[in-house]
Amino acid sequence: MTQDTEDNTEGGGSSVYEQVRELVQTHGLPPQTHLMVEHICIILDPCPRQEIYQALWRLVQEGVVVERPESGFFTRHFSNVEVCTLYEENKVLLDRSLEILEAHDVANGVVQYPQLFVAREDKAEKAGATGGPLSQKDLVRITGELFLHIVTQAGRSDFTELVVMINQRLAYIRLCECTLIEAVDEEVAHLCHLYHRNEIGKLRDAVAQYHLTRFKTIPRLMAVL
Repeated sequence: MTQDTEDNTEGGGSSVYEQVRELVQTHGLPPQTHLMVEHICIILDPCPRQEIYQALWRLVQEGVVVERPESGFFTRHFSNVEVCTLYEENKVLLDRSLEILEAHDVANGVVQYPQLFVAREDKAEKAGATGGPLSQKDLVRITGELFLHIVTQAGRSDFTELVVMINQRLAYIRLCECTLIEAVDEEVAHLCHLYHRNEIGKLRDAVAQYHLTRFKTIPRLMAVL
């Protein structure tokens, strides 16, 4: 792939890559669907076939799409083992990153904590100002941004790469969680609030509880995937 082509597919949300990834991650194309280029051309009409091929190969490299020799491209099927593994990897990466942050002297300015989510006490006022609570899609995005920011601030590029992959793989899973787990918005708000207040010890406990809740939800989750 040339640099110019790669830049185009990495552009804004309207790029072919972003549109194909959105279809796959939100299960607009269900699990184990044969990703026919002609079909995607119709969905994204009009769209050059070559750009779709490039987008699919990039998604294969990211582990979002599966390529089967002589058969083509397919959306992934989530197994119980894969979901458990992704949850466990995410939990370990976050805990190790928070351990690193906990050992830092925050006063030195190295670690910065943005307010990624409105504080819980301001949530009702914020919801009224925006016309309603955050959507499930927004909750998934904010969760991914929070986890990615934590590992990035820990200064471990290998952790960052893994969490980017996990965010991509768990995008649809996290959408499903919003219907299976009560008060996900409050849960995510609490994590972001602790992070913003630099209460790292409490945040480590909250992240552990976050993942424990998801491990307990796996049987119901697999029933809807």
